[in-house]
Amino acid sequence: AYGDSIRELSWGVGEIMSEIKDLGLDERTLVLFTSDNGAHLELCNEGGDNGLFRGGNGNFFEGGLRVPGIVRWPEHIPAGIVNTQVISQMDFFPTFVDIAKGSIPDDRVIDGQDIRHLLSLADSSDEVNSNSSNHQPLFFYCNARLFAMRFGNYKLHYRTMPMRNKYYYAARCGEAGFPYSYYHQGVGCVSTRVRWHYPPLIYNLATDPAEAYPLNATLHQDLLQDVESAFTAHEMNLVKGPALFTSFSNSTIPCCDVSNHGCSCNYP
Repeated sequence: AYGDSIRELSWGVGEIMSEIKDLGLDERTLVLFTSDNGAHLELCNEGGDNGLFRGGNGNFFEGGLRVPGIVRWPEHIPAGIVNTQVISQMDFFPTFVDIAKGSIPDDRVIDGQDIRHLLSLADSSDEVNSNSSNHQPLFFYCNARLFAMRFGNYKLHYRTMPMRNKYYYAARCGEAGFPYSYYHQGVGCVSTRVRWHYPPLIYNLATDPAEAYPLNATLHQDLLQDVESAFTAHEMNLVKGPALFTSFSNSTIPCCDVSNHGCSCNYP
């Protein structure tokens, strides 16, 4: 299933790129290829591979958050350059508005920021290096709870969900890496098994991208003060929307209506 998905994705991207070329728009069209989360490790080899990054889809370690980002815009971006600056998919909206010469709404706080100036710069660029700390911090929430924060090269974890270890995967994955069962009941961010960390776990992703060696928080008090100031400023501009996942009507979910005794919610 995983290999088939990759082949179909490759085919679909090829069809889109061919159509853009046939329309004569190939050189001036901005194409962006990315993903919404890291590999789903609990599906064994059918769920992908996050390489050296810890964790996967459903948690806040790099394996769950860090995703591919490929940008192609021949008239503006040199081919083959690499830029490892930290951006968020929330940055796409203000960037596209700027490219289209539009205006950002001023009746609300916009979480993203314009990254157009970064798109054409390589890591070796002096401009990239001088602006490496200018991008706003990134805050990672699960519902209303702050779980992690990216601050420059540092990643801080205030809460973590239980991590599956290699023995769990070895027992769960059968021959050729296929899972014995596709059903998985996620732990969830509101579980009583969520661990709180005070002070937070601190990792330097520039030297420890695998998040394997937490730093000694007592030796990084200046960093913690800067992070606290950044979070305070963030909270002042934070407008929380209504909770969307607090209640569901079973009558709208197939086979989950409790008044219907003929079936049950037994599908993955």
